Amino acid sequence: MSVDYRLHDPTDTSKYLSIQSFQAGAMNPCVNSTYAFLEKVMQTMKSYHNEAGQPLKIKHLAGDEVAEHAWINSTMCSNLTSAELSNNGKKVAVFD
Repeated sequence: MSVDYRLHDPTDTSKYLSIQSFQAGAMNPCVNSTYAFLEKVMQTMKSYHNEAGQPLKIKHLAGDEVAEHAWINSTMCSNLTSAELSNNGKKVAVFD
């Protein structure tokens, strides 16, 4: 099950610090299971908010705080083809 929600590329040797000084803590957008994890979290949060009578209207994942060199040595990122980068809406949105 942990592989179903893996957020990093196990071959990634990138070294970086987040703005909060965490090491290598950013979810990797090149790992498909990142999207399964986000879907699960968002669906759960949405149901909690709906149950409380406070619909979840805004979602912010702090992608604007990802360190500059995150995923630079990620094999999964370097293996993406130009077609995947231009046609897969999930990845284009992350890299724009």
